[in-house]
Amino acid sequence: MPGLLQTEYYAREVFRNGPIELDPDGVERLVEVRLARQEILNRDDRPRLWAVIDEAVIHRVVGSPSVMRGQLRHLADSAQQGKTTIQVVPYSAGAHAGTIGSFVILDFREPTDPAVVWRRSPGHLPRGAFGCEPLYPCV
Repeated sequence: MPGLLQTEYYAREVFRNGPIELDPDGVERLVEVRLARQEILNRDDRPRLWAVIDEAVIHRVVGSPSVMRGQLRHLADSAQQGKTTIQVVPYSAGAHAGTIGSFVILDFREPTDPAVVWRRSPGHLPRGAFGCEPLYPCV
């Protein structure tokens, strides 16, 4: 589930049960940061968000059925607000580009600014942080 589309309760469960052991204060700090990042989607000049998620994400219960109900309702509401597109890759698609980890394609208005790919690689986490690889130009 993309961080920009996570509810507070879903994000809390993700951080509480993630790859890095965090104390309750650490979990709350990360939840606050995640929610602050989401404020960009509430601006009048908000960017376009196009999320492609695996079908497993909408079936896997994170936290509790109540947390998932709220998360799925939030996804549906987000898609209705405009400038947000959510696509689900069905199980039947088999292996795909997102199978090895999430990635973001950043595209810019200026034709002289090339699109870039940002990839989170959970298999290569630096100690004490969520791993991110540098931005690579899309060629």
